[in-house]
Amino acid sequence: MKTALFVLIIMVINVWAAFELSTSNAFSGGILGNFTTGQDFFSSYLTNPASSSYTKDFHLGINYCRPYNLPGLNVAGIFSLIPLKTVGAGVSMVTLGNSLYQEYKITGNVSRTFFHRALSVGLNWNWYQINVRNYNSSHSFGMDAGILCKIIPQLVTGFSIQNISQARLNGYLDEIPLVTSLGFVFQPAQDFSTYLSVSKDAGYPAALQIGLNFIANSSLSIQSAFSSYPAVPSIGFRFNHQWISINYMFQYHFELGGTHFWGVSFSKKGLENE
Repeated sequence: MKTALFVLIIMVINVWAAFELSTSNAFSGGILGNFTTGQDFFSSYLTNPASSSYTKDFHLGINYCRPYNLPGLNVAGIFSLIPLKTVGAGVSMVTLGNSLYQEYKITGNVSRTFFHRALSVGLNWNWYQINVRNYNSSHSFGMDAGILCKIIPQLVTGFSIQNISQARLNGYLDEIPLVTSLGFVFQPAQDFSTYLSVSKDAGYPAALQIGLNFIANSSLSIQSAFSSYPAVPSIGFRFNHQWISINYMFQYHFELGGTHFWGVSFSKKGLENE
């Protein structure tokens, strides 16, 4: 019964394997992963590999959620961002599933800026693995690519391709989605940013995501967003105290219900926009 229910959910969210869902975390989910242009969140390299080059200091985050509040179905991940002398780098590991079915995704990232940090390019290397009880496991290797460009200090555009290498699982291409995204972020004020992106899965209609991030004070920021396909609103909060941040996000799917995301992150300084 649990396996049948899980398969039904995966079909509804438009991917056979759930790797696209498993990259979500408490902070990114607040704006529905609207990170094609996100250089101000430590986990944004999962959506656009070019964003990690804007970090100033080491970041570490741990996240957990239970998709649609289904018993026994869990998503847990650990994300890190590592500044090097000339490049930015990140490493993450995410697991999704239950006692019958497990997915694992390990990501290594590197990116670099050019032209006085006005342009950044990056790559992700992903290792995918699926384990099903009493069946053979399957694994694959894939790549993502991304670019960020600062048009003016207040306006940034980005483009990314996830699974550009068209990795396959069990011989099927559509188990790991090929997703292209184009986005813009506009920051009219130091404490307020708006996000707009269009994402297209190779096999499904394009999705429009609109999001915002508001920094209320040094301790609190608020994120909210809406996606058109599927129709999913979200709201999230981040509470900061010195080098620790507590992240929470609630996302609502009109067919499957709500999902609570929780996370904690550690950072000594923060990113360039923070």
